[in-house]
Amino acid sequence: MGYSYKRLRFIPLKKPNKELYERKKQLIQKYDLLSQRGKINLYFFDESGFSVNSNIPYAWSPINQTMVIKSFHAKKVNVLGFINKQGHLKSYMCEKSVKSDKVVEVFDDFSKQLTKPTVVVLDNASFHKSKVFKANIVKWANRGLILLYLPPYSPQLNIIEMLWKFIKYHWMEMSAYQSYSNMKEYVQRMLNEYGLKRVIDFSVYEGKFYSLVVQR
Repeated sequence: MGYSYKRLRFIPLKKPNKELYERKKQLIQKYDLLSQRGKINLYFFDESGFSVNSNIPYAWSPINQTMVIKSFHAKKVNVLGFINKQGHLKSYMCEKSVKSDKVVEVFDDFSKQLTKPTVVVLDNASFHKSKVFKANIVKWANRGLILLYLPPYSPQLNIIEMLWKFIKYHWMEMSAYQSYSNMKEYVQRMLNEYGLKRVIDFSVYEGKFYSLVVQR
């Protein structure tokens, strides 16, 4: 009938400004080339939350019988992460709500570990543009960290979105949804294994996500 069974996906409410989108995309490509030449480091930053009540995976079930997972109120574990195309991930787990102070703390720690000039691509979330956050931009720049804000409604330009997708929809096992402690343990394991057992190939990334996961 011309149909296939696929998971529905969220898309931005609006489309980005085409001119701004292309300008930022070209700038990212320029920095990417510099990073390949070893001149700078290029990282992509974002936050994501994980809960036993969300992102329930597909699973094989006996015919006429649907596998179930008990639903209950559960806490969410949040992850803030910096990722690059070379397979390096620097992540920070947080069991509380993510606010500007936490994001500043994470960027401050990351900026102290730089070994060369580094560009960090990030979106326009409120805690990325708060007064508290902006007050530290000059300090981070003095350490060699430069921020590159994406155009609004452009998650496809941030490659770390693909990491969240694979953790939530492909790598997480059913037992992770049995309790909050299980979920937290699995998320930490996925983060620890990234770059070792789990790799996303961004080599053909050109404005959209075309990625291959290799589990070693």
